[in-house]
Amino acid sequence: MRLLVIDDDPEIREVLAEFVSASGHQVSTASSGREAIVLLADEPFDAALVDWQMAGISGRDVIVHIGEHYPEMVVFVSTGFDEQAVSDRQLRDLVHGVFRKPYRLADMVKTVRSAVEEARSTGS
Repeated sequence: MRLLVIDDDPEIREVLAEFVSASGHQVSTASSGREAIVLLADEPFDAALVDWQMAGISGRDVIVHIGEHYPEMVVFVSTGFDEQAVSDRQLRDLVHGVFRKPYRLADMVKTVRSAVEEARSTGS
């Protein structure tokens, strides 16, 4: 699995990257929505973990971009807010789930990996 972690907090990016990599998966990180959009154009990813609250291009904007250009990608939101704060009719079909910070890293990797495997098996 190739995962793109998008978060403006450098400590969170580092911890997530180390854990996902140690779990046997490939991971790239982006510190902003703008950087994520550039990486998405340059590299194929199976999934993205998108921080909801970022300055500039928000997590919501990144998710919409992914939905328009990479509809086969599995997308999860990472947020410190309640799940209701990220509910949005337009995003309902684009987001596979929400991880509310702090979350267990092992659970996140297992959930994302399962979603990617399911998407591959159904061709969506």
